[in-house]
Amino acid sequence: MGSRIGLAALLAGASAACSGITETRAPTAENPTTWTYAKPLARVAECLQSKELVADRWGGKVETSYSQPDDLRQTQRVFEIVLDTPGYAGSPPVYSEVYLFESCPLVLYGSWRFVAEAIDREHTKVSVVPELTEVHNYRCFYIGHPWGCAIGVDSTTIEEYRLLTSLGQCLGEPALPPVVVPQSPVAVPQQCDHRRYGRD
Repeated sequence: MGSRIGLAALLAGASAACSGITETRAPTAENPTTWTYAKPLARVAECLQSKELVADRWGGKVETSYSQPDDLRQTQRVFEIVLDTPGYAGSPPVYSEVYLFESCPLVLYGSWRFVAEAIDREHTKVSVVPELTEVHNYRCFYIGHPWGCAIGVDSTTIEEYRLLTSLGQCLGEPALPPVVVPQSPVAVPQQCDHRRYGRD
């Protein structure tokens, strides 16, 4: 399961530990990873299975994992599901706003477990728990699935909260407070696409 570390440790350790990460820009504070919606559990479960949840600021979406864990709970009061970053060619990738390669956002590979719990008939609490967070190492050449060039990183709460915000939009809920992101701007991924293929 992915872990979460302090922001100072995030900045200090990632670049030194991972040769494919040249820069990290941590958010100024952690974002919420749990939110309560004024919607019944069944409606929340419907949105979680819609493949419409956005995980980054550029529109990268997650999808239902092909291999759901055996310990998922799906009862009258609890609904759990794991969503992944796209796993097939041609899908818009999800990019990290924290882990960068020469100022360009790195492609993020991730899995998140959504735990939706009915508080009552009209309210549902949803928690987003990172199960896997990795970024692409552009200094690696690997024949096969790009995850072969992945670097394990710590979760940052940005993707978790963006997913909660996107779920709120699917549910028609009032807008959630803005996500806390790094203060320094990052490059637009479309201007860095050549990095995805390891070209100069």
